[in-house]
Amino acid sequence: MKRKKTLNKLAALLLSAVMALSLNTAVLAAETNRHAAIDKTAAELKDGRTDVTLAIGAGSEKTSSDVVFVLDKSTSVEVKDAALAMLDELMTRAGENRIKVGVVEFNKTADNEGFVLPLTSLNPDSYAQVEAIFKNELKSGTNIDAGIRAGAAMLAADTSVDNSSKHLVLVTDGVTYMWGDTPTTVFNEVSPDNISRIWSSPSVCGFYPIGKDAAPYANAGQWMADNAAALEKVIENYQQPYGEYQEGAPYITLGSPYTCCDAAIYMAGKAWQNAVDAGYQCYAYADPRYADEYPWAPGFISSLCTIGGVSGMVPADTAGMFDQVKSRILYTIQNGMVTDVIGSSFDLDSLSSLRMSVGDTALTGTVDEAAGTVVFTNGGDRYTVTCTKDESGQEVLAWAIDAPVVSGVPISLTYTLKLSEKETEPGTYTVPTNESAVLDYTSTDGEKGREVFPVPTVSYTVAGGEASGAPENPSNPETGSGSPLLWGLLVILVFSGSCGAIFFLGKKKPA
Repeated sequence: MKRKKTLNKLAALLLSAVMALSLNTAVLAAETNRHAAIDKTAAELKDGRTDVTLAIGAGSEKTSSDVVFVLDKSTSVEVKDAALAMLDELMTRAGENRIKVGVVEFNKTADNEGFVLPLTSLNPDSYAQVEAIFKNELKSGTNIDAGIRAGAAMLAADTSVDNSSKHLVLVTDGVTYMWGDTPTTVFNEVSPDNISRIWSSPSVCGFYPIGKDAAPYANAGQWMADNAAALEKVIENYQQPYGEYQEGAPYITLGSPYTCCDAAIYMAGKAWQNAVDAGYQCYAYADPRYADEYPWAPGFISSLCTIGGVSGMVPADTAGMFDQVKSRILYTIQNGMVTDVIGSSFDLDSLSSLRMSVGDTALTGTVDEAAGTVVFTNGGDRYTVTCTKDESGQEVLAWAIDAPVVSGVPISLTYTLKLSEKETEPGTYTVPTNESAVLDYTSTDGEKGREVFPVPTVSYTVAGGEASGAPENPSNPETGSGSPLLWGLLVILVFSGSCGAIFFLGKKKPA
């Protein structure tokens, strides 16, 4: 009995050890999956000094994205100018040929010659093509379903870009009454001046619920869920080619809850749902020009976010209206602040030792010794580093990043530390360059986040000891005491040793 209890205890200890080590390994692996890629390293000590480098965006890939504009024929010049301004900045920030752009300008169809630009690398030539399309005038009908599906098909055809990096931008007034590649609709009975007519037009809305209560349409997701089954039957039973009503064809009679406009926005909602489900970044902007006459139209488009994606109204001031699209395409983070507490064994060598780079470009810093600041500028972008001391007397660097970090273009800050407190007894000593360093940032979606930098260490030798002289940078997952590889080896050793002990005790006969 005693031997059995001993075996049970050993087995329990073994299981606990393996679980603890496995959890530690899993946590270390998870730490490499960051929203904002960061790193921190320290160079080997030389003459009592080391260079420490903080990097944000290190290892992130260059921007590779698709963006397709799906524009209603009624889209204003101001909105088109805002789209062109966004494309111009994308070229400036990301460089030529890093992003592909496409355009679908639709009326009753989405394949009008001279109003479609297939996905093309963004450069001055393709920019001019977009500009030319935007200057043309298109008339006759509004088929939102066809526009969305054409834009989504354009994105789907590019298999070189991940779906999460594909952006579909819809701008429309929402007044739609047809769907399909070949314009399709349903016809409604109306009674102007007590004379029966059969129409397919937004004009029928005044005779049906859609024209009397627009509130349900202001939640597109709920409206779709509530009416999907009934509208599927309406479309199945009444749909026919758009055009003049053909005598004898089925039509929706007065007293029915649905119109051609209900059927059309339902089909547009389905197309939107499919684009969202494909993993595309979807944005919808409702033009309010017909809000007084057809309030259901901008209500539905501006609430497409209840199905998925982002939606809202076209703002009165259209300048910058596509900033959210631009930010998601371009940036790792929108802005941030790094707080870096210098290690107790070190002092900052000098403010002039601070150097900053954006990608491969070294920036020139302006030092203000009295204020304890260094200001770096890159065009209109500004970065300020302030050196202060905390309550314990430790030096603290605050690096204010007041500009977005472009994907694939990391920013880095390097500074020199001097060893100020050194051991006197012979031996080799390893010390951390910093107490801690964190990045508090705002993401491109406006959400707040925090990342913790690794803490590098450096070694030095007092005469009589064994020299090391090499830094230990925990940012390298294959080396250092926190390595998942070492934890894995330790798991194997513990497991093997414990199994041997269990086997030995199990074989031993009682006295």
